[in-house]
Amino acid sequence: MWSIRYTDQYGKEYREKVGPHARAVEIVEERRTAVRLSKFNPDWVKGKHEVVLFDELVKARKNEVRKQKIFMTRAFDWIVG
Repeated sequence: MWSIRYTDQYGKEYREKVGPHARAVEIVEERRTAVRLSKFNPDWVKGKHEVVLFDELVKARKNEVRKQKIFMTRAFDWIVG
């Protein structure tokens, strides 16, 4: 299993596991060519995270905390009974 490493037009580094050596050489050249031509899109890379805004993270965390509070309240009520 070979992996490749390259950077996008903004300097962010990417790594991918690609398989055999010949395929790795082929894919890294494709990625570097796309970066040179400013056609690289990070969404093409499998397993990469989406760009998330801070307020979306806060909303998600608040929702998790709310669910945990509900669960803990119900668990406490069940235990105390």
